[in-house]
Amino acid sequence: MNLIPSLLRLKHQIPFKWMMSLVMLFALLWSAVDWLHKPQTLPIKHVRVKGELKHVSYQQITDTLSLLVQTGYFSMNTRAIVNALENLEWVQKASIRRIWPDTIALNLIEQQPLVVWNKKHLLNDEGQIFSPVLNDNLLKKPHLNGSDGQNQSVLQTYLTINKEVADIGVSITRLTLAEHGGWSLVLSNGIRVEVGHQNPVPLVIKGLRLLTSLEGERLNTVQKIDLRYPNGLAVAWKKNINTTEPAKG
Repeated sequence: MNLIPSLLRLKHQIPFKWMMSLVMLFALLWSAVDWLHKPQTLPIKHVRVKGELKHVSYQQITDTLSLLVQTGYFSMNTRAIVNALENLEWVQKASIRRIWPDTIALNLIEQQPLVVWNKKHLLNDEGQIFSPVLNDNLLKKPHLNGSDGQNQSVLQTYLTINKEVADIGVSITRLTLAEHGGWSLVLSNGIRVEVGHQNPVPLVIKGLRLLTSLEGERLNTVQKIDLRYPNGLAVAWKKNINTTEPAKG
C-alpha cells in the first residue's frame, strides 16, 4: 500500500534533480565564459605586422593600438582595432587574426596615391579621397580638380584619356571639371586644352590624333588647343614658331 506514494514522489524528484544539474552546468559554463573574456585571461603579448609599409611607421601602429591590445586573447575587440588602424591616413585596409595563445597578426594595405585632388588631398586607384601631409614628391603627381562628389568620375576620365594618348607620347598633368561643367586640361608637354561642356574623352583623343597626323612632331610647338568649336578646333602656337614649315629638330 505504501509503494504507490513512493513511486509518485520519485516521479516528481527526478525532473527536479535534472533541472538542478542543468542549472549547475549553465552556471559553470557562464563562469568559464566570463573568465575567458576577462582582460587578465591569456593577455596579448605579441603583435605581428604584415604588409609593405612605406608611409605608416611601426611607432604609429604602436601608438594607435597601445590601449586596445592591453587585453586578453578572447576579450580583444577586433573591430575596434581594425577601425583604429583604418583611421590612419595612409592605411586603406586592415585585417586582424588571432594566433593562439597570446599573439595577434595584423595585415595592412597602404593607400596607393595616384593623383592630387583639389590641391590638398590625394586619390587612390579607386578614386577614394585621403588627406595626408603633402610633401614635394606627392605634389609632383598629376592634379585633378572638381566639386565634392566628382572625384571618382574625374579620375575615370583622367585614366581613360591617359590610356588613349599614351602612344602619342603625352600624358595629363592637370585635369579640371569646373563648377559650371566645363572641362580643361594640361598635357605633359605643356599644351593647354579647353574642352567645354562636352564629353572630353572623344574630343581630346580626336583632336590630338588629328594634330599629330597632320603636323607630325609639330604637336610640340602647340601652346593651346580649343575644342569648344562645333565643327573644328583652334590652335594657338608657341611664340617664334613658323607654322608654314615643318619644325626642324
